[in-house]
Amino acid sequence: MKRKVLWFPFIAICLSIQPAISQNIPPSNRYKAQQSSEVRMIPIAETKLIMEGIIHNNFRALEKTLRGKPNGEEAWLIIRGQALLIAESGNLLLLRPPKNEGKASWYNQSLVLRNTAKLIGEYASDRKLIEVRDQFAKLSNVCNSCHQKFQVKESIHIFGEESPRKE
Repeated sequence: MKRKVLWFPFIAICLSIQPAISQNIPPSNRYKAQQSSEVRMIPIAETKLIMEGIIHNNFRALEKTLRGKPNGEEAWLIIRGQALLIAESGNLLLLRPPKNEGKASWYNQSLVLRNTAKLIGEYASDRKLIEVRDQFAKLSNVCNSCHQKFQVKESIHIFGEESPRKE
């Protein structure tokens, strides 16, 4: 019985110092946090995937909602969310400039896309339908301008002006 009692304090002491010891062990290189100067954004998805999967889908959903008058808090939250997803896509596009000429134009177009979509989100937060629609029209112009510059054979038309077409 005495032997069991002597082991208990020893085990309790070992268990109590184990967390302190493990905190002093440096993490493996695989999990080390990089210094902020070493962090580098790298593109993963193709530009076409971002355009079709994020921007185009959210753009068309916004158009559908903005054809009528958004009704209720949920509709405005959805408009804001879709606009901000498009805005974030502008950030993603900044990571993917063309490998040939046109980088300056690409950066400019990506920034205008981001800022225009961000404004839509801000106006949606304030439920300013006229401003949201105005910025949405500007957003389609931004898309078309970029598509023309980079010879993308798709035109964006909104609210029944003309159906979207691939040339």
